[in-house]
Amino acid sequence: MPKLLIFAPCEKVIIDDQKNATLIVLLNTLTVAHKGDAEIPQDAIGSKEWAVFTLWQPTEEDVGKEFVQFLQMVKPDGQEFKRAEIRFTVNPSDKISQARMNIHGFPIGQKGPIILNMWLESSSKKLGEVHSYTVTVVHTTEKDVLSI
Repeated sequence: MPKLLIFAPCEKVIIDDQKNATLIVLLNTLTVAHKGDAEIPQDAIGSKEWAVFTLWQPTEEDVGKEFVQFLQMVKPDGQEFKRAEIRFTVNPSDKISQARMNIHGFPIGQKGPIILNMWLESSSKKLGEVHSYTVTVVHTTEKDVLSI
């Protein structure tokens, strides 16, 4: 089973011709400003485009095998917001395998932790542990936001 080296939700991932990745703005907090008297609907979705980058170190036994990487987003109330998957096959020349999942939309209606769970499967069987990352949604009023 490949060993996870990097699991990074970020605003953008750029991969050059030599397969080197540039990660732009690692996500930790997402601040949502609203008018003081307005309520944000619990099911509101921000139109944010973002990505998840993973870097895996395969073993010799992984060569030629197809893996499915799953990403699950869980809202602060415990409800699943989204589940996505990406497939990759380990090639004989791969010292590392990387995956970029481009995602559109982020749940902003509930303040608190959005849990990102990521795991691998092969032949419909979950491999290893579930890796988790938290992005915290913060609600603030427009008067709390400094404009320049």
